[in-house]
Amino acid sequence: MTSKKVTCKSAGGITCNKCNMSPIRGVRYKCANCVDFDLCEMCEGANSHVNTHVFLKIRIPIPPLANPRSALLPAFYPGKHHNKPPISPEKYKELQYTSHFDQVELEALYEQFKSLSTVDRDEGGIDRETFEQCLGPLGLEKNLITERIFAFFDQDGDNIINFSEIVAGLSVLCKGNLDEKIEYAFKGYDLDEDGYISRDELYRMYKSYFYLSMELVRDVVSAMEDEMMDTFEFSASQPVSAAFNVAMP
Repeated sequence: MTSKKVTCKSAGGITCNKCNMSPIRGVRYKCANCVDFDLCEMCEGANSHVNTHVFLKIRIPIPPLANPRSALLPAFYPGKHHNKPPISPEKYKELQYTSHFDQVELEALYEQFKSLSTVDRDEGGIDRETFEQCLGPLGLEKNLITERIFAFFDQDGDNIINFSEIVAGLSVLCKGNLDEKIEYAFKGYDLDEDGYISRDELYRMYKSYFYLSMELVRDVVSAMEDEMMDTFEFSASQPVSAAFNVAMP
């Protein structure tokens, strides 16, 4: 009877910062947001690091001297309160009663809320700057549409979106019935809150929507152009026909 020799790749010289396995055997997980933090496969699965940090999955060991000693990526999530305690069962019941979400969905929303919460107060909160950051290219310039969306979530008008307001807003957007959506859509267009939508208010909203759409299209087209340039990058020695891979009729 023959036996097979099993070999295991190890990340030479790399120690798991949780269980101190040295060297890490098998898959290595390197935090892209920390200067020097690594986990083995078991510790990574145990969720033993900051939830908002991103890990690189490394299967083939990197030469020890080639390992970077600096953060590879900026933080993807601006939140500062990822270690806040969970919400009480009573609060979850209250939110279930006032929204269309169940407890599992609310728990998932709370984890996402913590990753975005930057306001230093007990319940946390998302300020306007963080909200605009979440909009990506659409939040770079002031626009009436994005301001009305912020106001839609910020129901008490304190310029901070708390968790209850996030739940209320997403409940309408994701699971609201037609009457709920009509009510909030009307409030969005009624800029002066006089109970009527004037021609000027419609004009301002549609104009803002047009500019916002143009910005979104511009960003998409720019990404497509970059992709096309990478696809059609040929050397000078190749004929022009090399750029066309479809058979001629």
